[in-house]
Amino acid sequence: MSTKTQSDTYTKGLELAEEGNHAESLVYMQRYLEEHPNDAEALSDTGAVLYCLGQMDQAVEHFKKAVDADKNYGQSYWNLAEAYLTEGKIHQAVELFDDMQRLEILSLELIIRTANHFLEQSDKGSAIEVMLKSAELSDSEELVKPMIEVVKSKRPKIAFFGVDATDDFYKYASERFMTESFALKNSEELPDMISWCDIAWFDGCCENLQRALALPKVCKMVVRANSSEEDILDLESVDKLLKDSQGRDNRFHNDILLELEKIMPALK
Repeated sequence: MSTKTQSDTYTKGLELAEEGNHAESLVYMQRYLEEHPNDAEALSDTGAVLYCLGQMDQAVEHFKKAVDADKNYGQSYWNLAEAYLTEGKIHQAVELFDDMQRLEILSLELIIRTANHFLEQSDKGSAIEVMLKSAELSDSEELVKPMIEVVKSKRPKIAFFGVDATDDFYKYASERFMTESFALKNSEELPDMISWCDIAWFDGCCENLQRALALPKVCKMVVRANSSEEDILDLESVDKLLKDSQGRDNRFHNDILLELEKIMPALK
């Protein structure tokens, strides 16, 4: 960066920007970039000037070029994330978070602000996914966990029957939804448990499933069954049938939620 440090052109551009004279600053910054087109810091600073001028498309273009020029210059990622949030391109901003975490510049404030953007769009699922990214940040649990619990309380409730609390999908769902794993002591408890939830998940074609299917329909019924059990199911009463392998592998967790969204869009 020695050339840039000694450049009167670049220095003048920065001074004008600090004075709020962004239009004139842009002239100097662009003049400098003509000779140093791959200078990540200058590209990012020029993008910031364009951002202040309201020229968002060009600002984003410069931030992207800065990221490409130097994958380890954190300010470019930060500026690009801010520009995406300003434009309402929230998912594009989130795509930068892994690199920002790698560079140790991902902040709890940015995570919460991004989650709030999703919530403004009624996208509770994406809001929770963003907040879960804060798990590796220090001092995050005290602030973020209550927010996650509030959002979970506004999402559909899932009751699991015949599913152990150590089941991978149960643990995955519990981080994102209000869940309960019910161990029935007697069949009289079943109606209250079914009434509590929006989705009742049964593992296998058990006796309790047959009782649940005979009750008045108050929630969506999901059954995870093996091929031999499928033949004895009343498929017309089941809203979603999952193969036994589904929900037992981390790769399928998000795919299962997408499948459940087809029967209950509110899961999003």
